[in-house]
Amino acid sequence: HRGQFIAPSAAPLVSRSPSVAPSAAPSAAPSVSLSPSAAPTVVCPLMAAKVKVQSLTGLPIEMREVRVYSSDVNVAIGKNATQSSDLDGSRVASKAVDGKWGSWSSAGTDTCSANAWWELDFVEPLPVEKVILVNRKCNDDANCSCKLSHAAVGLFDDQGKVVKSFTTKDTCGKG
Repeated sequence: HRGQFIAPSAAPLVSRSPSVAPSAAPSAAPSVSLSPSAAPTVVCPLMAAKVKVQSLTGLPIEMREVRVYSSDVNVAIGKNATQSSDLDGSRVASKAVDGKWGSWSSAGTDTCSANAWWELDFVEPLPVEKVILVNRKCNDDANCSCKLSHAAVGLFDDQGKVVKSFTTKDTCGKG
């Protein structure tokens, strides 16, 4: 899967329909009833073995932390992370899953990183409820926080099939 483009999904991450009817299928998500202004009360995890972030802008990907929650526990800490390249030899992929706020990973180079990617491998599928990408905030580089803008994010099963994908929004100026 390294170097492959992740096609963003058109499906929304959270449905806000007034109600979801129960399904007879055993693998279907549980039913959820919502009032028109209420947030969902049930989170249905996806089974994922990998999380991949890929640059769609040509900029490197820099992330302070990647958090992946399963049963309200960040299961990303200490897991095997790899990336397409490293900016200066010290911003390796594992810096984004070391649980330390002062470190970050940088996939790509400062010049052209059209195919920059970062990947986290759980080895076996885990139920994933939430993925949080923490952007790097910089004081010395005005474009630094843009490096996570419009990136493709994909969750993959143990067979390499996409189970969910989406793109990040504009992160310029946002730490």
